[in-house]
Amino acid sequence: MVKASELNIRSTASQTGERVGSYKYGDRITILETSNGWARTDKGWVSLSYVYVDGEVGSNSAYGTVTATQLNVRSGPGTNYDKVKSLNLNDRVQILEQIKVGNTTWGYVSGGWVSMDYISLEGSTGAITGGNTGGTTGGTGTGTGVVTGSAVNIRAGAGTSYQVVASKSAGDVVTILETATAEGYTWGRTDIGWICMNYVRMN
Repeated sequence: MVKASELNIRSTASQTGERVGSYKYGDRITILETSNGWARTDKGWVSLSYVYVDGEVGSNSAYGTVTATQLNVRSGPGTNYDKVKSLNLNDRVQILEQIKVGNTTWGYVSGGWVSMDYISLEGSTGAITGGNTGGTTGGTGTGTGVVTGSAVNIRAGAGTSYQVVASKSAGDVVTILETATAEGYTWGRTDIGWICMNYVRMN
């Protein structure tokens, strides 16, 4: 899937190759072969730097739980794609990448794409396995707390580089399940994502 607003298609696997067309954000493409960071489609060559390849761990990876009674898994990020299987309520899944199409964020799970409207995020795999240099996790700071800032972002992982998935208002009570250190700050994992602990007063 194309992640750039516009992705040039070139005649050869090089930035110096003749531009023969372009894809737009969200286009689904079939990769016929790859060479040195480039991929050949039926229209020409594109840089893989701007393409998400199904099944790879992307920058917005996370774990989550299904909140719908039955959640369709589709062959592409959109309801116009075929249903390939379904997930059940409370199934725990690994989201390998999240991409916004229109007003809906879609996540790639094993075998296809699901609407993130029906996934409660736990946090990012990268926050624990090394996505943030020097990141650590532990039990300190766990428990309930009160949000002290207005419109505090909840992110898919521990760090400002992760996608905003929700927000909390001043006075909201949050349960911190674990903490991690990233970018010089302590982050806490809630049931829907990660919050900077600078804006949480623990009880």
